[in-house]
Amino acid sequence: MQFYAGNILINYLDIFTEKVKHIYMKNILSGINYPASNKMYKKISNIIVEERMEKLNDEMCEAFVFGPIMVSAAQQIVIRGLEMLCYVDAESSKKLYQFMLEGNL
Repeated sequence: MQFYAGNILINYLDIFTEKVKHIYMKNILSGINYPASNKMYKKISNIIVEERMEKLNDEMCEAFVFGPIMVSAAQQIVIRGLEMLCYVDAESSKKLYQFMLEGNL
């Protein structure tokens, strides 16, 4: 069981991290004061041009929100997968990854 759960976690890491990203994005976007942020966006856009403002906005989201969150989510999933692979079988006292290396699964 541990082998299959660990395998699923590692094989579907990108799906899990995208799900976490979506949840965080939804939570972050729900707390924005849109009237104030729209005014500020327009002021900055007038100074640096709309196209550059969009790029700045994307870069700031990636740097402060999504990048670190995605790294953390991926790290936690990989750690959990490795923990599952280190599961010790009570009967043989071998770890799950040892069975895999021997080709017994």
